[in-house]
Amino acid sequence: MRILLTLFSFLFVQGFHSQAKLTFDSTVVNFGIIVEGTYLFENIWFTNTGNEPLLIDRAGTGDGGSYAEWPKEPIAVGKRGAIRFRYDTKRIGKFNRTINITYNNPNSVSITAKGEVVYKATTVAVNQKVIDLGEIPYGTIDSAKFTITNTGNELLYLNFDSYKYKHQDLFYRSFSESIHNQAPKNQYVPGEKIEVNFVFRNIYGQSGPFERNLKISYNSHDTLSVLVKGTYVGFPNSSVVYERNRILTYNNQALTTIEELDWTGKVERKHYFSNSNFQYTEK
Repeated sequence: MRILLTLFSFLFVQGFHSQAKLTFDSTVVNFGIIVEGTYLFENIWFTNTGNEPLLIDRAGTGDGGSYAEWPKEPIAVGKRGAIRFRYDTKRIGKFNRTINITYNNPNSVSITAKGEVVYKATTVAVNQKVIDLGEIPYGTIDSAKFTITNTGNELLYLNFDSYKYKHQDLFYRSFSESIHNQAPKNQYVPGEKIEVNFVFRNIYGQSGPFERNLKISYNSHDTLSVLVKGTYVGFPNSSVVYERNRILTYNNQALTTIEELDWTGKVERKHYFSNSNFQYTEK
């Protein structure tokens, strides 16, 4: 009787622990840098490390831009299989997708698929790498520009590296709008020239020479730079009021000049005359 009970217990325990186990080669799969338009449909391999056949019920990514396929037939013990992961490479930028797999219900496991999609590479030319603004007296605004040409065969995408600009004196920067009617504002066709405008203002009491390295990223990971330098001269004056986009000058408490920067980066100077409503504008 004791032998029969022992045999029954052994078979019961063995049956209880009999199960499939899905083990991936890696729980995080990094596809790295992928160029837009590249066909991404890759196998993510796993092994059935359990002791019974493995049957996958579902593999989902939870995102419309990605898709996972799984084998519909059982995977025998010790055999390998693959989840096929597909990603829409029209989506520019980094991606991080969690693939949730359920098997031999209710067992489940999750893995991560990640990477970054970048624009196709192109080449650029800059008409000047160093710009000297000369002296900028205190209380004045100075502006300059340079030109970038798309010399490659692919579309050019431009973006200022905004995190580089922690200097308050660099007030304004912009790209000219694309002449390519169907293109977004920051997208330029081969051969197209782009005018870059920027404005400095000496209103924070700086004095002496300065250098600012304007960083512009293009097509995701490429960067060009232009060095802007000059010299700040002069000192603060109590008769001048400084605001974000304009400078107001007073003489004996009477407003004499408003120097204003509009949304296009152009400077407009309005002159006022004491004891008179007359004014004229200098652009």
